[in-house]
Amino acid sequence: MSDGGYAYRVPDSEWTPPAWVLGASSAVRFVLGFGGVVVLFAGCGILARGWWGFPLGVCLLFVSILLHEAGHAIAAVVGGATVVRVQVGRLDVQPLRDGWRVRWKRGLHGIGGMVQSFPSPHRSLRRQFVAIVAAGPLTNAV
Repeated sequence: MSDGGYAYRVPDSEWTPPAWVLGASSAVRFVLGFGGVVVLFAGCGILARGWWGFPLGVCLLFVSILLHEAGHAIAAVVGGATVVRVQVGRLDVQPLRDGWRVRWKRGLHGIGGMVQSFPSPHRSLRRQFVAIVAAGPLTNAV
């Protein structure tokens, strides 16, 4: 069973969440995300009092997502994980041994982001994942 390309089956198990749980979580995620974007653009429109409220909102949305993903990446590095890729919208950054690879990807990528990292085998896996997952929203909350 999948929703939006993400599999919800527990590995090595036949258990999947009930359909109503998947539907409810998708609805809550949509309402919170859409509501946040509407409030952001409405606030920028009121604050700007002109046509440039929309570009201001787009820039603030990009910065918000960038800070969110930076929180995940910083927590991964501090926790001992190896960060392989950070992507925000179409901006793709990959750390290399001798520098950085920064690319602007083509096509439809949406407005989200992601951090891809490999956990350290020398530290608690659970603590690493909890810190990495919680760091993004905590960064936005601050």
